[in-house]
Amino acid sequence: MPLLVGLTAGALGLLAAAPAQADITDDQVGGDAGDGQLTAVAVSLSGNGLGGGDGSDGGGGGVSVSVQVPSPCWWEIMEFATGEWIYQEWGQNYDELDDPVGPGYDPGFVYPPLEEIEAHRDEPGHWAFGTLLNQGDSFEAASECFDQLVAANGGAHAIWVAEGDTPPQPPTPPVPPELLAEVAFEHLDIPVPDTLRSPAADSYVNLPTWFWVQPGDGPRDGFVPLEVTATAGDNSATVVADPDRLTVRSSAGVTAACSPEQARRSYASDLPDSAGCSLVHTRSSATVPGLAYAVTATGAYVASWSGQEDGAPVAGGSLGAVTSPAAEIALPVAEVQTIVVD
Repeated sequence: MPLLVGLTAGALGLLAAAPAQADITDDQVGGDAGDGQLTAVAVSLSGNGLGGGDGSDGGGGGVSVSVQVPSPCWWEIMEFATGEWIYQEWGQNYDELDDPVGPGYDPGFVYPPLEEIEAHRDEPGHWAFGTLLNQGDSFEAASECFDQLVAANGGAHAIWVAEGDTPPQPPTPPVPPELLAEVAFEHLDIPVPDTLRSPAADSYVNLPTWFWVQPGDGPRDGFVPLEVTATAGDNSATVVADPDRLTVRSSAGVTAACSPEQARRSYASDLPDSAGCSLVHTRSSATVPGLAYAVTATGAYVASWSGQEDGAPVAGGSLGAVTSPAAEIALPVAEVQTIVVD
């Protein structure tokens, strides 16, 4: 869809709204919808899924980031619209313009006051035109944006931009929950599982070695659900990563895939081995480099998101599986020699 220049909320087409004597033609309009201006919008992040590397405290505290969002309206500098050009086209004929600025008028295009046109006649720079992006269903939002844009300019649909300056920023556009979910997911930090084992020192051939993720005092400690909420204005999205399994692998070739309940359960002598996450080695590590097997523990999570848009819930959906970095454990495995004496 085309970019429309100089339109009010009720305007239906470029030619109907543009000033008749400004000679604005199609090749001076912006192009297609991809030419929209990107606006930086602050997004606040919170939740125990923030790991600290993004500037948060790693304990669920908030942090702010910036995202680029297409604005449905902005000031578009017109290279042809120099101070002299506008003076000749508008200033010289100001009293004859179809819709001059004045009390009681409701024009399709609101010209800047004559004194401003005269003041900038000989100055280096250009006039910028209020522009909105017609994207079908979002035209209402673009019209609202445009109304706010020109209201901040006293209602005029053109603004002077001195050479070397940039036009004022447009109103802050809303950030869709889908984009907020992307931001939250991007900042989701899955921690390395803080893994303990029993026996804590050497294990033994054919003895189950238990592994578990130790709990702690922080909101990220243990094999727990992680979440990040991204908020901008009235919109938000929350990404939740639910623990799915803890996988423990040994360089000896044995692997255990454990449920979250097994992964959280510490060793106790009165529990069956099936209650925890354990490996059994059938050979000692005496011939292995370093005299220990290399064991890794990796946490897998299933991520999803939901959101809010203008106070209404947004269902969201699945974001797939995410995996933690691996915890690395050196596990010596000894062998008990039994001597049978007749």
